[in-house]
Amino acid sequence: MKYRAEKMVDAIYTETNGNLFLEAVPEILGKQEFKKSMESSFRLPTDIKNRKSQERRAALSGLGSWFLPMDYMYSLYDMLYRAMASTYQTKSVVESIRQMNQIYVNFRTGKEADLPYATQAFTGAILGVPGIGKTSAIQRCLSTMPQVIVHQNYQGKSFYTKQILYLSVECPSDCSVKTLAFNILSAIDTAIGSDYFEQVSKGLAASAVATKLKIVCMNHHVGLIVIAPVPPSCLLRVNLIL
Repeated sequence: MKYRAEKMVDAIYTETNGNLFLEAVPEILGKQEFKKSMESSFRLPTDIKNRKSQERRAALSGLGSWFLPMDYMYSLYDMLYRAMASTYQTKSVVESIRQMNQIYVNFRTGKEADLPYATQAFTGAILGVPGIGKTSAIQRCLSTMPQVIVHQNYQGKSFYTKQILYLSVECPSDCSVKTLAFNILSAIDTAIGSDYFEQVSKGLAASAVATKLKIVCMNHHVGLIVIAPVPPSCLLRVNLIL
């Protein structure tokens, strides 16, 4: 595999097409590779039959560590990967800077965007009754990829940034846009060790927080945001930002 099984890794560029964020994305796994990286085994003691009943019952607690991926999970992983990769296929460093400048202008003037940028994100949804494992399945799929890629040098030139491949947050129970933005900023802080949440949590209006969030996400090139609602809702939305 291209990267180690860690949350934060140094960038490795496999191709040279002028889009370093796309070049640094981990390769997509085949079905057998995905299954091998997802599954985990559980072994009972060889003398389990000869042990006391309470010891046998205590050994059963280890069943929680056993996991066997089902076929549909690869389809889910494939959807998540393609959604994330599609973000980087249409964005370069120059385009991101232009879009950030336009967001500042729009926020200050109140005008609509006049640059030809697509605003509709790649979205998807997973539906099902609560407790069947929707959220845990997505978290396991995302665990096959690093969350943060650190760029330091590209084509012989210094270039330092932290690229966040994915974020996973919970939708607030009151459906507040401002609270959701705070949750996303907090997830970014957890991923890269920043303090964006502290910067925007001091009396800013919801529109200002949303603008700040857009710029932070573009600064760190967030590819995928998974928003999981709180019970009793059974909808899990997968959103790409910007």
